[in-house]
Amino acid sequence: MAKENKIRFNFSFVHYGSILNPEPGKIALDVGNRLCPGVIDHHQPGAENDCAASLVLRYPHYITDHLKGSRSEEITLITHISPDMDAVTSAFFSCHLILHGHFPRFAKKIGNYVRDIDRGICSRKPDVSVTAYGIFTALCELIRRRAQAENRHKESIWRTRTDQGFSLWRYLISEMKKKPIDLHDLSSLEFPLFYQEARNLLLQDYTDYLDDLKKGIQKEVILPGRNGNAGKADALLVRDPRSLLFRSHARGDTRHSPGGKGFTMLAVNFGNRRYIISVDSLSPYYLKGLGELLDIAETEKRKAQGREQKGDPKPGYNSPDPWYDGRNPFHNYGIVDTPWNGTVLTWEEIVAVIQSYSETQIFRSV
Repeated sequence: MAKENKIRFNFSFVHYGSILNPEPGKIALDVGNRLCPGVIDHHQPGAENDCAASLVLRYPHYITDHLKGSRSEEITLITHISPDMDAVTSAFFSCHLILHGHFPRFAKKIGNYVRDIDRGICSRKPDVSVTAYGIFTALCELIRRRAQAENRHKESIWRTRTDQGFSLWRYLISEMKKKPIDLHDLSSLEFPLFYQEARNLLLQDYTDYLDDLKKGIQKEVILPGRNGNAGKADALLVRDPRSLLFRSHARGDTRHSPGGKGFTMLAVNFGNRRYIISVDSLSPYYLKGLGELLDIAETEKRKAQGREQKGDPKPGYNSPDPWYDGRNPFHNYGIVDTPWNGTVLTWEEIVAVIQSYSETQIFRSV
């Protein structure tokens, strides 16, 4: 577009699960709870089986048509706090489309890769940590460490994550123009000096995972099957994992998992406010009903403490700020995440709910 040097992009970061309406001059990505011109999200019930980045590729007119006629030289991109690879990539695609009228080269390949990552499908080889997702994750960790030392504001951290993600995709696209590259394995790529610190961090990561494994709880659980039949699976529960690629290592850990098939179910916490429970998206199992049980426990404890949530229930849920239970076609009940305002439940209480959930599946097992 001729406007390339005139458009200025602003970024705004909102809580996970925020419900947004389209606004002139603004594009919401990976947040908003709807899919329409001006808002591209995939977390709402009934959403399409895609991540935000691949939805941007599928519906470019939801960006261009929404901005058509706008005379402003400023465009605001809205995404969630602590933007992940999907949020950053959807913003990268959107900016390129707005500036140039088309998507960057290899956009489809990148979109497919990010969709895999967002579904938890990633490299499961213990000797392969240097991937596109791995480098991005390591960059985010380095940004966090520097920001902590400099006492920087969170919005500055999130904007830096976005900028670094954009730069990473530009670099990888330039390399893909030279030769075929597997984004799931960049171990043979000669990274420039700027990325060496991130790469070195990843080379230490499997050792960090083994340390996480030692402090974790390994359990055999019974999970409901997507086909209706419950079955046994290995679970790993770890508090504050140090490994940046903990999920990737655990899913592929055929050596240490009791059943020798990797850890199908993972439960981790980050501090005392965020807890994530997930199952391998390639497994026959899911977590339908677990989010609801946690929400019941959350509501009961809040009531006992006099800390009830205020406001109307979120559409489809029983509380204003519920546990996210992955109730869309993309996640298909494969992930459970904390309410965006945090939880009053302790790690021990959450583990107890998981145990109770597993025990109720016994009668459905084959």
